[in-house]
Amino acid sequence: MLLVALLTLAIARPAGPGMEVLEAAIGAYRDAPAIVDAMSYEVRMPGSEVQRGSGRVVLASGGASFTTDGLVSMARGDEFYFGDENPNGAYVKTGLGKGYADALSRVTGSSLNIPTPPHMFMREGAPPDVVINAYGFGILQDAALESHAVIEEEGAELDRLEFKASNGSLTLRIDRGTRFIVRADLVASPPGTEGELAAVFRFTPEAVPDDPALLAFDESMRRRVRSVSVFVRAGPSVGQTVPDLRLLRPDGSEFHISEHAGRLVVLEFWASWCGGCRLSLPAFDRVADWAGREGVRAEFLAVNSQETQPPERLRETASMWWAQLRVGVPWVSDPDNAASEALNISSFPTLVVISPEREVLYTHSGYNPELERELKKVLRAHAP
Repeated sequence: MLLVALLTLAIARPAGPGMEVLEAAIGAYRDAPAIVDAMSYEVRMPGSEVQRGSGRVVLASGGASFTTDGLVSMARGDEFYFGDENPNGAYVKTGLGKGYADALSRVTGSSLNIPTPPHMFMREGAPPDVVINAYGFGILQDAALESHAVIEEEGAELDRLEFKASNGSLTLRIDRGTRFIVRADLVASPPGTEGELAAVFRFTPEAVPDDPALLAFDESMRRRVRSVSVFVRAGPSVGQTVPDLRLLRPDGSEFHISEHAGRLVVLEFWASWCGGCRLSLPAFDRVADWAGREGVRAEFLAVNSQETQPPERLRETASMWWAQLRVGVPWVSDPDNAASEALNISSFPTLVVISPEREVLYTHSGYNPELERELKKVLRAHAP
């Protein structure tokens, strides 16, 4: 999960030519009937390794939502919802108050570090200084526009806006056709810390027809709770001992980790309601193919868990996914969610690599654009 929450340290002060480009972008986000944006990010905190993740932002006439790491936050009408992406999961409900950012802060407090996507401020028609501060995640101090250039990247004509601050910089790339922001690069020294934070955010915004289904949230299928404490997740821990997990193949036969002594076991936990899983499974499948060609002693399984569909429908869904995504890695189900509970998994997709001695060697939650490279590196290092 992105570790940098929105701070209210300093408001950027834009100046100079080119600000009309940003103002036009704000207008595009404000005026579009609806926008769906699948975004991804890479963040390196001072003294830490790169964190990667993804999310989905929806802007519609009735409100807005942000889904990341298996959690969804949604403003709809005068109400605000926060809960599991799983449509059968828990949720918290409160009044919207002053807006999305205010409601998210009130609900999550310091328990969960979930930022407000800058899209929300642009949808509300916020002034440029607030938008710059949002893309800088409240870290940049006294940011001002330094340069504006028209560039071409990957066949698209973009406006590049560069902002300089006393403690870092922010670069925005804006599509000249749609006026949507497609990339943000942030380098900054957070106050009170040593070293630099470096982050790259990639956006794929698409204007779509407005539809109430974009903000669907069925309370009747969910369990309402008072506190977000139920959403605080530790996840699997490297070095954790794994019990002899019992998983079911589609034909009803059982898979037990203990039956595969001397081999690595590589599990990708997925669910039919998980959008990021559709992105992750093909990469997981390619690594499984690579391991087979390289002679790596490992068992690969895609584990369906915390599913909302009955077994008969799940088999149909899995068959459809496997055909559409052109993947061949075997899939199994997790009866009663015992495996995901044993590994403390509740966000999807989650990748777990288990040693022949049944210890967790590696784990990653959320969609990882670098899955192939990182997983191959882990397998090379630990292959028996």
